[in-house]
Amino acid sequence: MNLKNGIDLFKQYGLHDFTLRFMEWFDTKKRDRYYQNNIEKFLPGEDELNEQRKVKFEYAPLVSIVVPAYETAPVFLRQLVDSVLEQTYSNLELCIADGSNTTIVKDTLNEYKDERISYIKLSKNDGISNNTNEGLDNAKGEYIALLDHDDLLTPNALYEMVKELNAHDKIPDMVYSDEDKIVADTGKLINPAFKPDLNEEFLRHTNYICHFLMFSRELLDKVGGLNQEFDGAQDFEFVLRCNGAGADIKHVPKILYHWRIHPDSTAANPNSKLYAFENGNKAIKKYYTENTVDVVVTVEAIGEEQQEQEEKWQGEKTVVSSVNAPKTSDETKKMPFFFAIASAAGVILIYFSLK
Repeated sequence: MNLKNGIDLFKQYGLHDFTLRFMEWFDTKKRDRYYQNNIEKFLPGEDELNEQRKVKFEYAPLVSIVVPAYETAPVFLRQLVDSVLEQTYSNLELCIADGSNTTIVKDTLNEYKDERISYIKLSKNDGISNNTNEGLDNAKGEYIALLDHDDLLTPNALYEMVKELNAHDKIPDMVYSDEDKIVADTGKLINPAFKPDLNEEFLRHTNYICHFLMFSRELLDKVGGLNQEFDGAQDFEFVLRCNGAGADIKHVPKILYHWRIHPDSTAANPNSKLYAFENGNKAIKKYYTENTVDVVVTVEAIGEEQQEQEEKWQGEKTVVSSVNAPKTSDETKKMPFFFAIASAAGVILIYFSLK
């Protein structure tokens, strides 16, 4: 946060929301410092990884990791492929469905000779959902995991997911993990997301499950693939649909996924894909409708960010409130400019005094 950002945010949100957002930002920075300084508490060391490679699970399914690729930067794609091939659980296949107009993805993959890599060249780029569905159709695994084309897995990711499958008398239909974010190609890890076990109330507000997500072929055949109408929030709609179908969903409370941050990613800038939030609203409404709840989804304009806000009960009707399109109110536009400067400068002084 700098002076200009402080001024812009103050003008946009007003004093109350600006203060809340600043404190949230400051708290995030504090958590990041702790996470980075104690990373060995959250990620496995070499000795642990070597022990994992020796483990033979009673149930050891083939896991297909499906990646919809599109003009993926070679440096990011190599890192992705390496993170998959280095898994301590080796019964896997990497299914890459390439919707690129160029040969950049294919050329990069030609550098690898591992037979576990399966490459499909799509006839056209048909959007994230349909491209992913092509990969799902070609996957051979009993379980399928989703991986975005510029993200990374920790080396113990599949081991921990398969371990969770083996921990229950009834093998779960779906498993998800905690995650963090990786900054571009720096290797810097930030924003760890430590998630709860399945919380249906929370899930009806936001896609907290997100990454890393693995599910059975049986479940996929039961509920169907991703829905193009929800591109940008297709995984959220899919998880809601699976939950509505009675899927047994389990949580692995470990960081197993690094979500890449770069200027065009939703992880770095929610405004880069505002349609994703709009489709998230649609997914919530669809979920309620299919589960016979009379629902009204209300959309409010607050700043430049969208997120599911709160759920209120009004008689027998549920009202789901969510934040929608970018907008600056007339009141904040009229705010004295010198007040914005003074407030932003004050917050910056507070920040540096607390560092």
